[in-house]
Amino acid sequence: MLMKIRSRYLWKPVESDLKEKMVFVGGPRQVGKTTFALGFLGRSAEAHPAYLNWDNPAQRSEIMKGKIPPGESLVIFDEIHKFTRWRNLVTRSRDGIIFIGYIPFPCGK
Repeated sequence: MLMKIRSRYLWKPVESDLKEKMVFVGGPRQVGKTTFALGFLGRSAEAHPAYLNWDNPAQRSEIMKGKIPPGESLVIFDEIHKFTRWRNLVTRSRDGIIFIGYIPFPCGK
């Protein structure tokens, strides 16, 4: 069964910000961070060359070498928080990048 993806209130602000700067999408697990970001790439987004997932060994190797797909107006780095030196990507990257990462929120006391 195909599920309908909800429109997000953040869509327009993120779309606007991407024209001028990098965007960081963070939040708890399983809330739709990746689905939200992939929406900016359109159909077949997970197979898109501009989608790089740290959990994919081949893509991880490219990320560690600092290889960003050329000619892409938008690049998405998923699970990038697992890369110890992810901040180095920020210093040599450009606008039009979405970084997705899990941000643990304190539970309980």
